[in-house]
Amino acid sequence: MARARALAATGDAAGARALVDGAEVDEATRDALVCARARGSTSPRTASTRWSRRSASRAACAAPERAEAWWLCGAALARRGELAAAAPLLRRLVTAWPLDADAPAAWHLLAQEALARRDVEAAKACRDRGRELATWHGYYRTRRLQVRAAPDEPLPRLGLAQLWLSVDALEPARAELLELVRRAPDFARGWALLGEVERKLEHRDAALVAYDAALARDETLADVRFNRALLRLAAGDAAAARTDLERLVQGATANEPRYALAHLHLARLLKAAGEDDAAAARYAAYRALGGTEAL
Repeated sequence: MARARALAATGDAAGARALVDGAEVDEATRDALVCARARGSTSPRTASTRWSRRSASRAACAAPERAEAWWLCGAALARRGELAAAAPLLRRLVTAWPLDADAPAAWHLLAQEALARRDVEAAKACRDRGRELATWHGYYRTRRLQVRAAPDEPLPRLGLAQLWLSVDALEPARAELLELVRRAPDFARGWALLGEVERKLEHRDAALVAYDAALARDETLADVRFNRALLRLAAGDAAAARTDLERLVQGATANEPRYALAHLHLARLLKAAGEDDAAAARYAAYRALGGTEAL
């Protein structure tokens, strides 16, 4: 199917159709073939002479679990001027598959439908969402190409993981980061971000392993140290947490407001250990950095 779409993109509709028509159909390829045939019959290059609403509708009915089917049917209706009928299908696409490659175009058509209803505010929201997604996909395609060109280079994979995180897609981000640290085990930033993802997924042990690996490679990663301290506190490992917190309340991070909570958590540990004077000093530093919580 990928080859057929590539041929269609270059204008070789006949070649693409021949590949699709000659493909063997089985349970694994049936839905893809239905969509490919519908896409071929609804190509913008042939829409004026070979438009097939029936083909696109068949795709949505025969392959309801494929985002492409909903896009094809919605686009077919929209290009016929039936925006009101297309809108529910397009909303289904952007709701069930918000990051699909066709989602930006679907949002564009939904903006047109909103304008047809004279709902300017909704049209603007749809247009803005479509632009955001188009930008995301642009960065995504670029990163994928970079990864393909240099599979062992860590920065493109890190960028991919960051893109997934920007849309709260934790599992794809984790998959990219696991591959990154496999290929570039000495890349501290990869381990650091993997720790963050594992923490957000509530995989505490895996997060601690990743944080340990990051700090073993770059001990200046203050955010990693702080997050590791918090995980250690949550795990009941007060001694290890205290070691991290003591590192944070001195040196370059001692007077940074973003690490004020390090002073507070350390003050509480000191208080619990009966070190009242040291606890008071740490709490005073916390308050000086703008903290308001009680000791």
